[in-house]
Amino acid sequence: MSDNQQLPLPMEDFIKTLPSEICRQPELYMIDGKTPLSAFRPLHIDQISKIIQFANQYNFAVSPQGSRTALTLGRKLERYDIALDTSGMSKLVEYTPEDLTVTIQAGATLRDLQSDLAEFGQYLPADPSPSDVVTIGGLLATARSGAWRGNVPSTRDLILGMTVVMADGSIATSGGRVVKNVSGFDMHRLHTGALGSLGIISSASFKVLPVPERNVSLILSCSKINEADELAFILRNSNLPIRGLTILDSNASRKLGFSSTPKVLVEFTGIEVSINRSIKDTEQIMSRFGEIDQLEDSQIWDQIRSLANEQKEQIVIRCGVQAKNVVEVIKLAELNTAACAWGNLTSGSVWVIFESIDVTTLSKFRSQILSLEGFMQVEAASMNIRDIFNPFGDIEIDLVRALKNRFDPSGILNPGRWTVGV
Repeated sequence: MSDNQQLPLPMEDFIKTLPSEICRQPELYMIDGKTPLSAFRPLHIDQISKIIQFANQYNFAVSPQGSRTALTLGRKLERYDIALDTSGMSKLVEYTPEDLTVTIQAGATLRDLQSDLAEFGQYLPADPSPSDVVTIGGLLATARSGAWRGNVPSTRDLILGMTVVMADGSIATSGGRVVKNVSGFDMHRLHTGALGSLGIISSASFKVLPVPERNVSLILSCSKINEADELAFILRNSNLPIRGLTILDSNASRKLGFSSTPKVLVEFTGIEVSINRSIKDTEQIMSRFGEIDQLEDSQIWDQIRSLANEQKEQIVIRCGVQAKNVVEVIKLAELNTAACAWGNLTSGSVWVIFESIDVTTLSKFRSQILSLEGFMQVEAASMNIRDIFNPFGDIEIDLVRALKNRFDPSGILNPGRWTVGV
């Protein structure tokens, strides 16, 4: 709490009941220029439950957060009284390598999980923007994905179970830690992509995969964006062991340290003989397009993801279209003076970065995406833009409102994050 901010008496009394080590400085948790009344970093689920019970009783708004990599995803918060830092809960709960299953607390980072799994030659196939510094809770709550989506199982499809603290402080568990689990509605999938507005994810169980024997990335140069489109489709239809297939516009190529021409970036994974054959096949395909270079490591994929770093003063857009329209979106982005754009062909996901853009142009761009039967979502932008421009566009607002009323009737979890009143 800041020196000139008076705490409500119920909150002042409540803080006295908590261990001092979980109470944090509210000033460290500012969002959109607003400082919460209090901030907590709980160390186990019972503390989360206690905090949420209190918040629900006195109608204090709570914003769960971990690595704080998606604070500007969605509208600005209508109310913000309590910051709930989940990073204190970062333990590996259970890991059975022979069963390819793992259970981990939501405050652990994806990077830490991957490190633990790598010791046994396994990994969780997740590559969200902006990096692996995202927490497991954030990974699930935002449902962000990268170039691997569509080529390997998605994180959402690999969830076996989840423990969530509901808006009344009760603790709910769905699924389990086994691959085959007989149950009804998968409640854990409901919280995936819900932006922490329906409950606070405490831990999750996943099915994991073996790390491929080898992976190699190739950067393929083209003279025009249409050539890159043609090449990417040839590769996609070639039955090669592709894990990532991305089209870079000339600006994205330059930002990544390559020449200012469109590129196709492809990653192959598998056994040695398969990788070698894939490289030879790609060299043959490239004979009529342009240059081909093999990259020494896979850092390029991390560099692409980091382009969508919301800490910079930029507007980050994600569009979803059919694969055939990925390059059309890239062209539209260039016409609207985008700083750079890249598209993941298999998933039909296109990321666009604007250094600056007014709401009128942003609305026009969304209309152009809708004309391609796609959607456009603002992944990161200033509070001023998100205050007057709907980040999500036309969503099933009645359904979203109904879910909010059912799981958080008091509206204390990230109020307004989805839309006004939700």
